[in-house]
Amino acid sequence: MHRFLTSVFVCSAVITATELIARAAEPPQSVPAKTSAAWTLEQAKRQLTLNPKDPYLQYVALQLARAEGKSGEVVRMIDDLTRRRRRGPQRDVDLFAVFTGALAVQESLQLDTMRGTSRDGETRMGDPKYETRNVADLVGPTVKSHPWGKMLAAQNLAGKTAEVSELAKCVPEDQYFVRFGSVGKLLEASEAGDLWGAHLFSQAVRSAQTHQTTTRMKAQLAIQTDPLTRPFYDLVVDSVALTGSDLDFRMGSDTTLLFKIKQPQVFRLRMDSFLAAAEKSRPDATRTTGMILGVEFVHVATPDRAIYAFSAYPRPDLHVRSNSIAALARILQTIDGKHKVARLGESTEFKYIRTLMPRGAKEEHGFVYLSDPFIRRVVGPELKLTQVRR
Repeated sequence: MHRFLTSVFVCSAVITATELIARAAEPPQSVPAKTSAAWTLEQAKRQLTLNPKDPYLQYVALQLARAEGKSGEVVRMIDDLTRRRRRGPQRDVDLFAVFTGALAVQESLQLDTMRGTSRDGETRMGDPKYETRNVADLVGPTVKSHPWGKMLAAQNLAGKTAEVSELAKCVPEDQYFVRFGSVGKLLEASEAGDLWGAHLFSQAVRSAQTHQTTTRMKAQLAIQTDPLTRPFYDLVVDSVALTGSDLDFRMGSDTTLLFKIKQPQVFRLRMDSFLAAAEKSRPDATRTTGMILGVEFVHVATPDRAIYAFSAYPRPDLHVRSNSIAALARILQTIDGKHKVARLGESTEFKYIRTLMPRGAKEEHGFVYLSDPFIRRVVGPELKLTQVRR
């Protein structure tokens, strides 16, 4: 049965846009006549009295009531039944619900959504005016930031200045920023995160899956970090940074690496060889080239995106390696400086933090920074909806 359902889903997923347009142009078909097995409103109401908390029965009753113009009657019935159920002795005890009120909130939101009525009783279910929203029109949290400018000015008066790395000026303000003084330290941190994160994730979601995020990411970006290769990075790389628009590495996210290079020719020769090796590792791998803002890039990819690397050198001493063409374009716009992309390294917020945590301190092997604009984006409606669609 599961195999059959999977086949049906796969087949339905390959319908082309042309076919959809053609189907939309066909004359509407007549509505099939109801059979003896079809639900009636009275049947749904009787079943609802026996199982008032069944969300499917609630949905059926509300839809049938809507068709007969009796939505208000059924809404009141559901309210009465669920209120009685919440107060009755037969209810299961849930400590989380008792101390947080989560169950009451969940039921109220579900009923409000399904019945589609406003506080004044106006019916909104089925009205596109109320059911359709443009993501761009949704507003996220508007928590006010600290007065970073005043705080930075106070630090400057106290003789504390901010030393900002070149890589921080290559990253947009609304992206996360992870910087390490060496590739070796970045790999140590990411591998430790994979090890401990796997255990914590398994306990949190009760799943025995291992995601091997670091290994998967290195393969996708066509970067080799075996024990013989790691000393090469220490010799030719001054610093490395990791950035992206969200932190959902497990499901897959845009990820970009930036390398500040000490020996450009040696570095480029080796990194290009990694791309060539990735291309040869799969018979279905393809290699293409392109141009963004006058910067040439090389793209090596496989259909399943196990390998999906964009490689570019906007400056001889700077290398960008990304798994997203949109992310690469935004990074190049930030580096170019001629576009309206706010740079993290030039923000008063980042500069103030760097007065508290000076770059180059002996305690700093790595620096992870999540800016206010990044946090707002992570908890905002656009990214939340995107994660649900994943």
